[in-house]
Amino acid sequence: MRTAAFCGTALGLRLCLPAPNIAGMSPKIQFIQQHGDEIDTLFIGSSRVYHGVNPGVFDALTAAAGVPTHSYNFGVDAMLPPETFYLADQILATKPQKLRWVFIELEDIQVTITPEHVRTQRALSWHDWKRTWIVARKLLELDVREKWKQKRNRLLRNHGALAMHSRLFLQNVANPGRFFDLTRWYPEEEDASLLEYEPRGDGYAPTMVPLEGERRAQYEQWVSRDSASAKPREVDRYADQAFRHYAQEFRAIGATPIFFVMPGSATYLPSRFIGTQPAAVMAFNDARTFPGLYVASGRIDEGHLNAAGADEFTRLLALRFLSWKRDAKG
Repeated sequence: MRTAAFCGTALGLRLCLPAPNIAGMSPKIQFIQQHGDEIDTLFIGSSRVYHGVNPGVFDALTAAAGVPTHSYNFGVDAMLPPETFYLADQILATKPQKLRWVFIELEDIQVTITPEHVRTQRALSWHDWKRTWIVARKLLELDVREKWKQKRNRLLRNHGALAMHSRLFLQNVANPGRFFDLTRWYPEEEDASLLEYEPRGDGYAPTMVPLEGERRAQYEQWVSRDSASAKPREVDRYADQAFRHYAQEFRAIGATPIFFVMPGSATYLPSRFIGTQPAAVMAFNDARTFPGLYVASGRIDEGHLNAAGADEFTRLLALRFLSWKRDAKG
């Protein structure tokens, strides 16, 4: 009886309480809800996208080419799959009426969470069954046929991560964080992103942090090493399956999915799917093909562009999009 009462209370809280306020993400969801009849193009991804795609540059180029767009940067700091898929579901739930193009950053499933993020409402919120199951499948390689001893060894190696994700899932189901929201025991976190970091209101957070001195020298050495060992690789099998699913989901509401890879490491960032591509893939993580995207004056670090680099990358992305669109028309 006690278990049933607890489950009933948890379910009641989930149904009655509003969605949690997640810094960096909730304001963007609200923006889409309020401007769904205006925005037709989204860029979804991590901090690489958040600081690296300038909607103003993209829209200016598409308008000049006779293919006007009204785009919005839906990048979020530290957001990687499977959290990306949680966000995709939130966007789909808003039923955006005018959405035509959805650029989604291609990345592997991430199974680690930094210690400072574990005890946050944000980490809790995406640990529903769907996302937690994806993580568990990857940690245990459940889609791979292996001997029992190999599976046991995987379990032993990853038991800490499995326990952490399971705990977050159970906490999410039990809704303790929502209870604290309701009682205001914890003050609401002010979301500075819209107040300070996104000056044009288009979701993009430009930064002009320069690479100087020793950091610049280390970066240039990294570019040389990464270029020398670059070998395009496929996204992991669990991300592959999930991205294919969301490509279908966005098509179902009339939007065309396009996957893209930011200019970072060719060794660590995946740039293609396993087998047939479910949609167009526009990869820029190759310093030999796109040397202008790897100059130190346009970078914050190995993975991120500053405002100057973002403008150049967005220009190339827009030109690639326009070329692809012309070719698709045949």
